[in-house]
Amino acid sequence: MGISLLRGRDFDEHDRPDSTQVAIVSQAFAKQYLSGQDPIGQRFPLGDRALFTIIGVAADVHIAALDTDPPPMVYNSMFQVESGASGRTAFDSAQPE
Repeated sequence: MGISLLRGRDFDEHDRPDSTQVAIVSQAFAKQYLSGQDPIGQRFPLGDRALFTIIGVAADVHIAALDTDPPPMVYNSMFQVESGASGRTAFDSAQPE
């Protein structure tokens, strides 16, 4: 997708449906949910899916407009999940609406 990987690793051939579920998160995700912690290796549930282990941190991407803060993003390997769509994380319930 052309998004720069800032830390950690990219998805590879070892990330299969039968291996540990992994994710790459955006800088905004790491800052909002894991501020002050090293995101690499942290685990979190995503919706009703299994626990995901963070393997990388990607640069933020402006989705709606350049004058708004980029939203927290979670990227999954297309070889591990049926859909690339991301649901709510356990972090969402801990954050004020």
